[in-house]
Amino acid sequence: MKIKIVNDELDYVGGRWLFDILNTIPNNTHYLNRYIRFIYYCVNYNKCNFGYELHHICPKSKNMFPEYTDLKINPWNGVELSLRQHFIAHHILWKAYGGDMTIAFKGMNNFGRYENKLNSKTYQLLVGQGRRTQSRKMKIYYENNPWRIEEIRISRTAENNPLFGKPISEAHKQKLLDGGNLWRANPENVIKFKMEARKRYSIPTNCSFYGKKHSDETRKIQSENHSGVNNPFYGKSHSEETKNLISEKAKCEGNGMFGKIGAENPNYGQKRSKEYKDNITGRKNPRAKSVEINNTLYGCIKDAAKRLNLCYSSLSQNLKYNDTRRLEKMGIYQFKLFAN
Repeated sequence: MKIKIVNDELDYVGGRWLFDILNTIPNNTHYLNRYIRFIYYCVNYNKCNFGYELHHICPKSKNMFPEYTDLKINPWNGVELSLRQHFIAHHILWKAYGGDMTIAFKGMNNFGRYENKLNSKTYQLLVGQGRRTQSRKMKIYYENNPWRIEEIRISRTAENNPLFGKPISEAHKQKLLDGGNLWRANPENVIKFKMEARKRYSIPTNCSFYGKKHSDETRKIQSENHSGVNNPFYGKSHSEETKNLISEKAKCEGNGMFGKIGAENPNYGQKRSKEYKDNITGRKNPRAKSVEINNTLYGCIKDAAKRLNLCYSSLSQNLKYNDTRRLEKMGIYQFKLFAN
């Protein structure tokens, strides 16, 4: 695009037309043409005598054209616009580029002099795109600066936390509880939340902790914070009413796995690795019970059955029900089953 204008310095920049420079970044060509025509008009015919602001024609954002930021080196890139013209220029830039221009245009709406310039539809698009752009930028920032995550964690831990030692008042607790009950009272809210969560985590990579694991130090801290008297449920027990409620929710349709058979089951077609099987077999099984038979201690009943050349299921059942008659037939005269 070549437009004849009075300002020769702006019309021909370093051997390149202004459109060629701005077009090096993906854009909406229609709005880019409109932006250039608007800037040319303001440069040649601007007769406004109040409220001027300096505007960078090629945006100085680091993802746009930071090489043209210094106006002493690139005087052609600076243009004085009225407040209204400045607002319009950034509006067109947002439509042409999106991305960082979304945040720049949104920032202009934080000043009182630009209030009530947008309609509801434009505001919705602007805020939505702004949040997505900011989210992408923060993800890239934390990927390039992993130390910052640990720094933030430390600044929010123990005495560094601004709420450390400041318990929540009973009135505030009740307010939070009432708000949660009010939200859950509408079944549509609960169903929508569950559907969104199911959709979000149906793909493992969507989980923010995917491929990561806690360090040994973090695991130790978590263990200490939830052991003994530090456990918020320490010394407590569920009431019979709560137990019945949990039981009912785990039955039939309330159970997340209800009706999921065959291909609908998430484990369908999957096989456990040998390493996994080895870690849950015999004494390595966290639910395994050690047993003493004829003054010999075995790590689990399965190990004892293998060593004594007995049927595991028969030995397990007879030990469970303390059937001494059948155990004696197996050659077992003294036994003791330990709790896991």
